[in-house]
Amino acid sequence: MARYSAQEVVDFVTGEETSSSDEDSVQPSSTTQEVEEICAEDEIFPSRKSEITWTTRAEDRAAGRLPARHILRTPPGPTRQCVSQAGDIISAFKAFLPRSIESIVVSMTNIEGRKRFTSSWVDMTTVELDAFIGVCILAGVFKSKGESVASLWESKFGRPIFPAIMSRVRFEQLTVTLRFDDKGSWASRRTGDKLALIRDIWDLRSGNLPAMYNLGKYDNLGTT
Repeated sequence: MARYSAQEVVDFVTGEETSSSDEDSVQPSSTTQEVEEICAEDEIFPSRKSEITWTTRAEDRAAGRLPARHILRTPPGPTRQCVSQAGDIISAFKAFLPRSIESIVVSMTNIEGRKRFTSSWVDMTTVELDAFIGVCILAGVFKSKGESVASLWESKFGRPIFPAIMSRVRFEQLTVTLRFDDKGSWASRRTGDKLALIRDIWDLRSGNLPAMYNLGKYDNLGTT
């Protein structure tokens, strides 16, 4: 067992003596300047069609004024128009799901329903569409993910509010027939538009959002 003098122990603990071999063997992975250069590089992410690009670093304001499109001139949140229309929960919800969108869903669902169920189909109305949406929201409120539809309507262990809104058979009918456009024209439209199945509703929604909600710094409502 090696023995050390008192001075050697002190030098070892205080680190005042370091062998040249140790100094040569320890090499920094990168200098501070190299790290700064790496962090300074912009990572640019283009969209699939290269029409939009994102960068990990904000524009350098020292280089000049920011473009007008990057300056928020209105406070984020619901617009005055939206606030004026929102008298209660339902009207606030309707501000973002206007009658124009509901009319398309009702019309296209009825077309599909007549094809699928022929004479036994009863046309859906906007009121029934609201009820259907309400049932879907309630299923989420009750944390029913993975639960069968039959159990929700079950007389003993189900939730009484579901059969009070509509029958299970009708709910299942609406589930399989719900459409957002004419299914018969899918083949011709999908070749040039990946959003063809919801294009009309998407355009209405995108056009309605700016009138209902002012974007904030970190908001992204998928309107681009």
